[in-house]
Amino acid sequence: PGFQDDNDESSPGWLTARLASNGQELWRKRLVMPPENGPVVGRLPGRSDPSVVQPCGYSGIGSSSAIYAFDALTGQEQWTFQGPKQEDSWQAGIEEGIFMRFTGHTSQPELVTPPWSAPLIDARGTVYVGSQNGYLYALRDDDMDGKVEGAEEVTYTNTHATTLGTSSPAIVPGMCLIAHANNVFAIGLPDQVPLSA
Repeated sequence: PGFQDDNDESSPGWLTARLASNGQELWRKRLVMPPENGPVVGRLPGRSDPSVVQPCGYSGIGSSSAIYAFDALTGQEQWTFQGPKQEDSWQAGIEEGIFMRFTGHTSQPELVTPPWSAPLIDARGTVYVGSQNGYLYALRDDDMDGKVEGAEEVTYTNTHATTLGTSSPAIVPGMCLIAHANNVFAIGLPDQVPLSA
């Protein structure tokens, strides 16, 4: 992962879309922060064409993070969610789980993860993504103003630990699961959340 000290003009990120058939570049966007996990492509609310959602940011105290949505065909920015900054020396759950990871030999006792998990888009266009602050977010730009903010568009639950590597949340009937630094966390979802369109 990138660290806050790297946040300067020489460390932007890039998101590039290419045709699968021949590799021809469709578009390329310069991001102010490095993409620190894989994107996801799907349909977002109020959009007829597919969108690509890309988490970006840095790890470390005071580090910035954001999630961007772009039109997958043109690269036009659709919305931004300004993520929380890391406030403590450790990402959520890392310090608490050191002994468990050390004695269980399951992973590095001390680790630094990307600021975001890989995202997931459900059939309604809600984006689910885990964060280094231990929260699992559900994001929607319902008013299509280009900013995902406020209680109507941002909901979250505390999983008490940062997510691991390139894993993304997973949805099964009535439940959302996410792997994090210390175990797998599950939250209940309303039955009306469809898994696919």
